[in-house]
Amino acid sequence: AWGHRPAEIAINEGGLPDERVCVTGNPRFDLLQQDLRGIYDSEAHRYRKEYNQYILINTNFTSANPFDEDTLEKSDSSKIIYENQLYEQFIESIKYLQENLNRFIYVIRPHPSENHKEYRSKFQSDSNIKVRHEGDVLPWIRGAKAVIHNSCTTGIESALIGTPVISYRPIVNKEYDHELPN
Repeated sequence: AWGHRPAEIAINEGGLPDERVCVTGNPRFDLLQQDLRGIYDSEAHRYRKEYNQYILINTNFTSANPFDEDTLEKSDSSKIIYENQLYEQFIESIKYLQENLNRFIYVIRPHPSENHKEYRSKFQSDSNIKVRHEGDVLPWIRGAKAVIHNSCTTGIESALIGTPVISYRPIVNKEYDHELPN
């Protein structure tokens, strides 16, 4: 596991025996050190060439916008309510940014377990908002002017790679927010 909390989850919720779980760190984080992060530069350059100056918005609203509706049954109702409120705040903030800071392209990169079609339908008429989920996120982060997220590992990765990062927290719920990436 990459940290003590994920190790606890693996043991307590995943049913793994203590002796089978080791905290080792995250090799992805190691690759973000200044002398190694250049491995992402060629792809980052390709993204900058395609989108010029872009702000990357990483979403992580699997309860509010699930890829598979069956996953909702596994979430408790207070988490679903909270994530729905947060999701709506993110949608409004993206609209606000594209109307008021329209010199940027906004690249929404949904979490793999989210319904990407929802974002495409909400922003299909906005020429400076793109919904993309292709390749590794690290070159996207490396090429971005800034990254906006909430409770997402990409917040940590952005800080480590040297890209300005904004943890957008229009509402806070200590039970469901992940403090480290925020």
